[in-house]
Amino acid sequence: MEDELGTCKDITRELRNSSLSPLNRLCSIVYDASFVDRIVSLLPSKLPVGGNWRAGRWYVRAEKASFECCFKSADGHYGQWNFSFWRNNLQLLRLLFAKGGAVVVDTTRQGKRFPDSLSKTIPIWCFIINTVLGDFGVWREDNCNNTVCLPEWVPKEERHWILERSKKWLTMIREHEEFQSVLLELVSEYSVRKPLKPIWLSRDQPHIEQVLSELVNISFIPVLCVSVSSPNDNQSWLTHSLKSGETYGFRYIQGAGDDEESWSCGLFPELFWRYEEELLSTDTALIKECIKDLLERVKSVPASIGKFSRHMGHIQVLRAGGAEEHTKNGVDLFWGGWVSMEFLPLLYPYCIDVHIVLSVGYRNSPLIDGLPTVLSKFGDTCQVVCVNVVDRAGRLESKRFGLERALKQVFHYLDYFLQKKNNVMIWCPFDTDWSTCCVLTWLALRSTAKHPLKIVKEDNRLDQQIWLVDWERQETLEDKTALITLFWWLSLSFDLHAPSRSSVQQMHRFLWGDKRALQKMTLGGNFEAPK
Repeated sequence: MEDELGTCKDITRELRNSSLSPLNRLCSIVYDASFVDRIVSLLPSKLPVGGNWRAGRWYVRAEKASFECCFKSADGHYGQWNFSFWRNNLQLLRLLFAKGGAVVVDTTRQGKRFPDSLSKTIPIWCFIINTVLGDFGVWREDNCNNTVCLPEWVPKEERHWILERSKKWLTMIREHEEFQSVLLELVSEYSVRKPLKPIWLSRDQPHIEQVLSELVNISFIPVLCVSVSSPNDNQSWLTHSLKSGETYGFRYIQGAGDDEESWSCGLFPELFWRYEEELLSTDTALIKECIKDLLERVKSVPASIGKFSRHMGHIQVLRAGGAEEHTKNGVDLFWGGWVSMEFLPLLYPYCIDVHIVLSVGYRNSPLIDGLPTVLSKFGDTCQVVCVNVVDRAGRLESKRFGLERALKQVFHYLDYFLQKKNNVMIWCPFDTDWSTCCVLTWLALRSTAKHPLKIVKEDNRLDQQIWLVDWERQETLEDKTALITLFWWLSLSFDLHAPSRSSVQQMHRFLWGDKRALQKMTLGGNFEAPK
């Protein structure tokens, strides 16, 4: 009897795992993405479309994606409401003012119609932005609602507590002029002066055509919050047709793009949409092997697959009090994540001279290694310097302590090369936010101010921020809020990945942990130049 029960459990587990296979997930993603296509086709005017980091990115076809944003559902959970100063989404705000609206796509696997990221986190963000800009008279008072705009299914009690908690966030912004300056700098570039208002759309919602047709001559900027997955269809048997005419059946999974580490086998959205037909025509038993072969195959392809080039940062460093400050002839510092997808399309056409590629992290990433291709474009004079990221036991790729341990070496390398007038590019193949953290901590110790000296904008080229630095500076920023203001200024020009909680903690420990070690480092210390 026990053997029979054990067999039944094994069969049930196997059936459940097969229903959650990567192929079923990919077919479910394509099915849900068709709803995004429908929304885009019904819009009275063309608006930018983007996925919410991370699951939402899977549902926006690469050729239609205009941006990425990061609104965490955890910031909207009951009792945990939060306006994240790190996840400021300033590039989305820029798009909203430039285009008059945007479509944000996300999903949920919790059996709900909307994830909390769409139903509460985005409304909180809109409310804070509206209130702060309203304080400065950016729009008429009668145009701005003084309360948070939440969907009707959110209880009044929850609305009350969100408003109560928002007083703390607003006070923080009002007490720090740098936050206000960044927002005013952003808004000053655009003539559209309307408050933001979220609008919610889901697959099973009636009268969608009517809702979208009314978005003409309105007194607000719409933030269309699109939840693509349907709880009504979860585990239903559906069919999918390929361009070849073949039809396949699959088990629908609500929120299939969520928790990608558990099922994607290294596949990522841009690559999936490029090879959609090939992947979906693969047998379920062979899909993992197909993904593995595909990743190996594209390693040798130098062409961009469509990753957003805005994830690259570019500042020019001028030495304060020196001749550079007057001649404006400084040295360039670039940074970003995935080189082949982000740097190559922008760096190469403009013949930017990069002397040093500072690779932070062991080059064993499951993503495409585009470094050899990039180096071939920069020429033989470009030098690669690797900084291994290890934990306390010396093991590679430590997320909890690796960045903190690497920052000291990165700091010295940046000092050494930038003072020698070598243009540097920081590349982090392991974590996309680490390169930004490297620049933030270096600016925190070297910059003479919490804001750039100047922001240079050129058509069809990268924005550039000019920062004054002092190589002999011995003190760090006064508090952790000042580090966030640095990130806000960088985010004003560049679409940067917000540092994770672990990365922020490691920056804090590096900057405000061991004061004596930090002082010794800023004074120079013993550092052996790379060969």
